[in-house]
Amino acid sequence: MSSSSHRADHFRAQLLLCSAVAVVAGATGPVLAAQYYVQPIATVAAETNSNIDLDPAGGSPVQGFGADAAALVSVATPDSETTVRPRIRYTNYPKETTLDRLEAVLDFSSRYRSPRNDFSLSGRFDRLNDTEAQSPGAQFNDVNPNSPATASTGRVQNGVVRNYLLLQPRYVHRVSQLTGFGMSAVYQTEYFSPANVLGHVNFDFYQGNLFMSRKFGTRAELSVGGFASRFQAKNILSTADAVGANAELEYDWTETLSADLNATWQRTNVNSVVAPVFTGTTKNWGASGGLVWRRQAEVFRINLGRTVSPGSGGGTYSSDQLQAEFDRDLTERLSYSAAVRAIGSRGLWANLGSSDRNYARVDLSAKWMLTRTWIVQGGYSYSWQKYHTDPASPNNSQIYLRFGYQGLPRPH
Repeated sequence: MSSSSHRADHFRAQLLLCSAVAVVAGATGPVLAAQYYVQPIATVAAETNSNIDLDPAGGSPVQGFGADAAALVSVATPDSETTVRPRIRYTNYPKETTLDRLEAVLDFSSRYRSPRNDFSLSGRFDRLNDTEAQSPGAQFNDVNPNSPATASTGRVQNGVVRNYLLLQPRYVHRVSQLTGFGMSAVYQTEYFSPANVLGHVNFDFYQGNLFMSRKFGTRAELSVGGFASRFQAKNILSTADAVGANAELEYDWTETLSADLNATWQRTNVNSVVAPVFTGTTKNWGASGGLVWRRQAEVFRINLGRTVSPGSGGGTYSSDQLQAEFDRDLTERLSYSAAVRAIGSRGLWANLGSSDRNYARVDLSAKWMLTRTWIVQGGYSYSWQKYHTDPASPNNSQIYLRFGYQGLPRPH
């Protein structure tokens, strides 16, 4: 790739990052009588992988060394709260330098409330190496645990970098204590450097939703609405325009246990020249449920169901997914985390079948506080995938050890 293309990709990545930061800053507004909290985190790590890019032919073990720096920043006022987490990390593989990576991630969430209005904005920007982008981790995103994902194809190519931006604004106006009307939107853009039609298709995805919400007592709230969406690939001719309806029920069983259920139906008009050419209409549905249980020393979260998502294979996909995570503090110094994710991804139209796959990952880790702020952490990750069109089922085992500094946690 030419140096001018590299500069253009770098400029676009910086522009996306600056835009995301500006949007978050604008959403928070003035922070009178604000409470600030900052938790810096910095670590160095060593890792070993048995087949890092899930090569169907079998990979060679590789060892890597890296550094990771992040900060969790929170600002709260009587009417608003904002959380931002920037992160940058570098990993070097001495015997396989094509895997070296410098990555950046920004997660953010902001919310403003008044007696009759509720506005929120959340999202993510990331610039990831392809090995990371195509193999999502099992743990939930701490800042935005319910944010939508894209359907990755799992086709890792050395030297490819993914740039991704997600924005989710939502507004609700309360006409009474029980009833409200609102609107929400989703914008996702994903582009690769370099892009190709083998699982690295650049795209834009837009979705707008109008809904009505109704509270039932103090524990339950039901939202019903309609939406329209558009998927548009950038480096091939592939578009999908959808309209549909959705419903969501949120229920707080107790102060520590909450659940949500949602269902979606949509009708999609497709125009795709991904060989073989497909033009027509499809009807699809999605349904999922989640559960969150929080206690003083432990958190359990699970999500199960089917979602419809844009994907880098050149279209939209139906994904059946199970994701669960359990975090527990055994003592004041020792804690552990266990998480699992399983995905069955299918293209919504026939010419996307080559990217249909099953993927699973398990993440296990334990952390020991050497002092109030110095930590040592070790973990094991196992990932596996299989395409419907390929009998091979590669897997990767990763073992890592980290040492570093972690600022004091947010006061309760």
